[in-house]
Amino acid sequence: ISILSGFLNKGIYGYFIGAYLRKYPIKPLDNAAAAGLTFILSYILLGVISVYTYKNTDSETASQIKDMFLTHESFLMVICAVSSVMLFKNIKIGTCKPINFITQGILGVYIIHDAAPLRQYIWNNILHASDIIQENFYILYALKIIFTVFLGCIAIELIRIYVIEKPLQKLGLFDKPCKKIDDFMNGM
Repeated sequence: ISILSGFLNKGIYGYFIGAYLRKYPIKPLDNAAAAGLTFILSYILLGVISVYTYKNTDSETASQIKDMFLTHESFLMVICAVSSVMLFKNIKIGTCKPINFITQGILGVYIIHDAAPLRQYIWNNILHASDIIQENFYILYALKIIFTVFLGCIAIELIRIYVIEKPLQKLGLFDKPCKKIDDFMNGM
């Protein structure tokens, strides 16, 4: 239940941010270059803060900084997320079948790797991500781990889509309930 409420809270939070941005767009971020620069700078800043707080875990100041900047709801995290969405919204790449195929599984990547019990297991037990911070090539190791998690979660989600979801859709069991939900949501 706590996992579901966490997803629901984050989903509602993200929905309201998206709704706000649709109604009141941030004009400077409607440019791909500006959104990209904002994303890169905020991401680098989050990385620096993350390394600092990890290396100074006993410090009260580091703990406060971590609580202030490294939560999903922090201002800096929201800036990073919004600017990344705006960057990709403003990139005009046309239709690309491989990208469209992979994007089917993006929500699954988020759900799989960010569920509280799975997050600890994936990052700590399987990948030992906290151990790489001491490595000389920390960034390369981090990118390797991120890429591995991304590909693994995409594979799991695409398997789920094509083995479970698509066959269930062909049966038509969920057509009426989904239509009712769609009608309700569209009426809001």
